[in-house]
Amino acid sequence: MPKVAWRLREHDTNPCLLESDVSTRGRDENNYDRERWSTYFLNYKSCQKFWNSIMASANLKRLK
Repeated sequence: MPKVAWRLREHDTNPCLLESDVSTRGRDENNYDRERWSTYFLNYKSCQKFWNSIMASANLKRLK
């Protein structure tokens, strides 16, 4: 596995790893029917938005 792909599989680097896996599995199980797996994807998207805001605020505090 390439180094970049391996880093994305680590929970320390990617806190939304579980949501990502569930979203991918839901897409595969539902034959890419958007109506069926959209809730999984929205959950992953909200996780990313949350953690990106946490990281942005931490970076701002570090710069001050």
